[in-house]
Amino acid sequence: MQSFKVGDVVTISATKVIGTVIYFNEKDNKYLVRFNGTQQLYYADTELVPYSK
Repeated sequence: MQSFKVGDVVTISATKVIGTVIYFNEKDNKYLVRFNGTQQLYYADTELVPYSK
């Protein structure tokens, strides 16, 4: 089951960097998170936290 959906703003728990979920890979159960126009990485749901101000 997905914890996040495309468009959710999240924080990477290890680095506190803010990004946006742009894709969910069902095979690996990982989320593709984009940080800016060119940088994006895959993360497990345990590595992500919903963003709050």
